[in-house]
Amino acid sequence: MSRHEAVANAAARGVAAVLMYTEGGFREGVERGTVMRGVGDPLSPGWAGGERLRVDDPRVAGRFPAIPSMPVSEAAAEGILATLDTERMPHDWRESFQSGDRRFWGVGPGPTMLNFTYQGEQVMSTIHNVFAVIKGSEEADRYVLLGNHRDAWTYGAVDPNSGTAALLDIARRFALLMRSGWRPRRTIVLCSWDAEEFGMIGSTEWVEQNLLNLGSKAVAYFNVDCAVQGPGLFVSATPQLDDLLVEITKQVKDPDSENAYVYEQWAAANGGVNKIQRLSRVDSDFAPFLQHAGIASIDLYFGIDFPVYHTAFDSYDWMVNFGDPLFHRHVTVTGIWGLVALRLADDPILPFNYLSYAAELQEYKNALNALVGESISLDPLTAAVEDFTTAAYEADGEIKKVRADESTNGQTLLRRRMLNDRLMLTERGFLDPEGLLGREWFKHLIYGPRGDSERENEFFPGVTDGKRKGGDEQAKIRHEIWRVSRAIERAASALRAMSEARTNAPSAGGSQCTQGRSQYRRSSFRPCDRPRRSWSDREELILISALKELVATGWKSDNGFRGGYAQKIEEWLKNEFPTTDLKATPHIQSKITTWKRNYYSLSKILDRSGVGFNVHNDFKIDCSDDQWDQIVRQDPNARTMRHKAWPLWDDWKMIFGNDRATGGTAEGIGEAVANNTTDEAFTSIGESADYYPSFEDFLGSDQVQPGYTNEVVDDNSAQSGQNVAANTNAPPAPAPKKMTRKRKSCDDDSALLNLLSNLHAETNARLDKLTARIGYEIDLGQARKEIFRHLGNIPELTESQRYDLCDIIGKENSRLEIFTGLPDASKPGYVRRIIEKEGLN
Repeated sequence: MSRHEAVANAAARGVAAVLMYTEGGFREGVERGTVMRGVGDPLSPGWAGGERLRVDDPRVAGRFPAIPSMPVSEAAAEGILATLDTERMPHDWRESFQSGDRRFWGVGPGPTMLNFTYQGEQVMSTIHNVFAVIKGSEEADRYVLLGNHRDAWTYGAVDPNSGTAALLDIARRFALLMRSGWRPRRTIVLCSWDAEEFGMIGSTEWVEQNLLNLGSKAVAYFNVDCAVQGPGLFVSATPQLDDLLVEITKQVKDPDSENAYVYEQWAAANGGVNKIQRLSRVDSDFAPFLQHAGIASIDLYFGIDFPVYHTAFDSYDWMVNFGDPLFHRHVTVTGIWGLVALRLADDPILPFNYLSYAAELQEYKNALNALVGESISLDPLTAAVEDFTTAAYEADGEIKKVRADESTNGQTLLRRRMLNDRLMLTERGFLDPEGLLGREWFKHLIYGPRGDSERENEFFPGVTDGKRKGGDEQAKIRHEIWRVSRAIERAASALRAMSEARTNAPSAGGSQCTQGRSQYRRSSFRPCDRPRRSWSDREELILISALKELVATGWKSDNGFRGGYAQKIEEWLKNEFPTTDLKATPHIQSKITTWKRNYYSLSKILDRSGVGFNVHNDFKIDCSDDQWDQIVRQDPNARTMRHKAWPLWDDWKMIFGNDRATGGTAEGIGEAVANNTTDEAFTSIGESADYYPSFEDFLGSDQVQPGYTNEVVDDNSAQSGQNVAANTNAPPAPAPKKMTRKRKSCDDDSALLNLLSNLHAETNARLDKLTARIGYEIDLGQARKEIFRHLGNIPELTESQRYDLCDIIGKENSRLEIFTGLPDASKPGYVRRIIEKEGLN
């Protein structure tokens, strides 16, 4: 029962005022919360803030109870209950009453007089939603939304700041990926909501204001509110996202168990299965997205409950002593949240599986059949669920076909876009414009808030609420069954592809189908504010030759590969292709980054027993389906690699491999590009056409090493190596899982000496590299000999031209580096350019 229901029920029975408390929490804690009915700004019910009703308007007054109420602590409530000794509460109340003390079983009246003075204020305040937008590179008009609210009743270490910390960390990690040249395929929006605690006002008003855009463009919304409130993962989602969540949790390490992944512990805690709840409740910002706008949604958190919810004890002290002392669970939430977002934003085909939804609908239909019995026919619902199941199987088959088609022609891109649109819009089909009876703002007929506080199931809210009325309400129940059936039919129609006759209509005569498709392609697939092009085979061959030349000659002596070298490669390419538009940034750096990524993925694949290139010499991977499934689970970046040819494999081994000519300990070109300076990296933000981040890119080295004890080192006592004891005055917490390994202490003298020794060795190594570079640059005598030798291999030069060129090239370090680093085939072109520029003809 909600707070509003409790107070409204009391007012309906003549109660003058209500004191509310929560059982089972911290006894001294006062749990706050709104008693407003519904969500959103009460002065603008059903539309975005702007036009406002008067406070005394019945539509506003009806949102609030008619009597005052106030929260009190459990300790204070028991003191009052102990005085109510006239009558005893009914037995069924006692069963739900957690305190077994008979002193508290009275229901009054009693001798105690309470003086209740209401001093609340009604104040108009301005709220602020904050957004960060990462514009998509190919489908900028498709939005993946990640949200958390920012306001708190008190200190809010758990609610909402654990989620806020995770959202900020995701923003940091995305920024790092962008510095590497990544841009998501679809637009990612990070949302920080205001006024959630007063009834999801910030998110609700924004959804109402942008309902049309969200309805046609929003892919999914992923909400995290109380990210960490204890051990154990808890997930709620719409069913088409179940498989994606399972897949990601199998890749993220569990924060509380050694050598285990989140999925293993999650399933173990639920009898061996993943237990994903559904989003029928209305207690966080996912509600307006799913239940009003019909957008696929997820809500996730660690910890089933925490005793200091909405109290002043929801503080940093509670978090570091009980909730997540080492903040490992925070890291895990960030990993799951961010990786799901990357899949939703970057997968060419949306990772939705509507077969899960079909199975859920079938279960709901069976449960409803047991609930209503034979008195009401469920034939329309049965037919609708069967139709949706058929559509889900058809969509699943189409998804597999489209994923297998890796071509990039316009027809394939259009087919992929149309499929994604259907996958995205299917959830909207479950909405009904009339909404739920008595709570019309909630439009979703599968998942919605209960109208009856005693309803236990989480599906078909309109039907099951009507069932409790019985009697004369039979006609209303039948009507609700038909409404749900029509909604499921709408969703099936949205999911199902148009007939082949319509999609393949002849284009003669400029038909509407052809014209519409042409306009669709122009508006949907034009690159967004960044140069993008494919490489020809000849261009790739020249780039490979240049990189191999660098590896074999100039790169080892320089022992680095910074932005300047990419600029030199750009000049080499211009010598070979004078009209080329290839640039150091983004094209060359992007191509090198992509090659490096594919090389490491291929290395992992080919290192496996029984996996290799096939016998046809076309450099395609040959392995069994079972082996490939294992490969993809370990490296999601390999998903699209199986059926492609990899003819550059041997060249990549020379460039990126540990056995390249420069030796196994040298810094690789790919690593150096990835380690580019911040200024250089920012020049390529949003401009890479080929770079897609992998699982490891997002998590980096931040995955937790589980199994440590929950000891916290205080900054003031760290120097003495003393651990701070848990605050004995803090409220109790759920029992933590058993940890098996002690965290290693760093107060050893030997550890400090080892650290200093390593630092000294690294400093010496850097100085050696710097010395080698300086020696190379100032040894002009050796350099001139090398220049003259190369000039002697250009037959059209006269003797005097060779001397002049040797002097000109040797005077400037930039020309010296370019000339010595160029492939031999490119040197004559560079020399001719100098002759023309310096007038040596």
